[in-house]
Amino acid sequence: MKLLGHKISKSGALLFFNMVLVFVSALLVLSNIRARNELEESRRGFYSENAYYLDNEEGTLEEIFAILKKEEWKDGILYLQNLDMESDTRGIYYKGEIRKLPLISGRYLTEEETAGRERKAMVGQRYEKDIYQEDGKSCIDILGQKFEVVGILGSAQATRLDSMKWIPLSAAAELAGPEGEYVADGRTEASIENNAELLKAVMVTDPSMQTVSVFTDTGEEKAFSFPERNRNVVEKIYAAIVFSFVLNMLLAGSTWSRSRNQQIQAEKMLGFSGGEILLSLFGRYFRIAFAALGVSAAVIGAMILSHVITAVGWEEVLPAVGAILAGELAVITAGLAARIGSRKISLKRG
Repeated sequence: MKLLGHKISKSGALLFFNMVLVFVSALLVLSNIRARNELEESRRGFYSENAYYLDNEEGTLEEIFAILKKEEWKDGILYLQNLDMESDTRGIYYKGEIRKLPLISGRYLTEEETAGRERKAMVGQRYEKDIYQEDGKSCIDILGQKFEVVGILGSAQATRLDSMKWIPLSAAAELAGPEGEYVADGRTEASIENNAELLKAVMVTDPSMQTVSVFTDTGEEKAFSFPERNRNVVEKIYAAIVFSFVLNMLLAGSTWSRSRNQQIQAEKMLGFSGGEILLSLFGRYFRIAFAALGVSAAVIGAMILSHVITAVGWEEVLPAVGAILAGELAVITAGLAARIGSRKISLKRG
């Protein structure tokens, strides 16, 4: 079998296919976890567990933005919700680092756009049929006004995100008034608390909304589904699956290192040092690893583009891939080092 123009042994082919299997399965598990998290967020309206609910009764748009423009207000997003009874239309403003929700296509509104008065919007994929073309732009009518659509919200699974419309906070306040229910959210609990405290200068806390993710609209406690009640069991099953795949890959790596005996013997007879031999063998290993990563990325990428699975962020992918490669490299290094130092291999020059 040839890999990247080089012929590889049966043990190398076994290692390659095992690595592809492990990378793909690990990313599928991460994608499934992300999908479950999306469903939980969907039940909360895509607000975080620490989101702060506020009510603005008399504050003007200028007073609100005077607070939002302060240097202390950062790494957060503010929603003006319930703008339209027939759809989940929200005015949004964000600044700094926030966790962005998935897009089917297009882009996010920029910070400048959320603070400006331009009629631009992100809409859920449910509203794609309502988009029309005008002057070379994709447009949609929201609150009786024409907005340019810059992004389509949604993911591989159907969630509440599909039925949302997001427009700049200024535009929302101009069309529907600045009064109403606001939600302060962000990346961390500390930033949310800080931003909410600043907004209390013109708004009041809405304690009736704090339990929105726990109780139904009628005030009855939600009955959790089987997967929710057994989340720990599901996560243990995920861990067992990934562990079994990783163990299989480590065994394949061990088999590959044992198959390098002939190369090690030949290079020792030629006078190469242990370090030089290891570097030579690592070159072969990394060719296999990078090829496996490339094939895995292509498979996962195709699934994401086809909306078969939910995309996973780099902050989740890189640690997982790094841990798998590090574990495999440690096993292979130990096996190769033991064989290089073995007295069973002749040290004579040819």
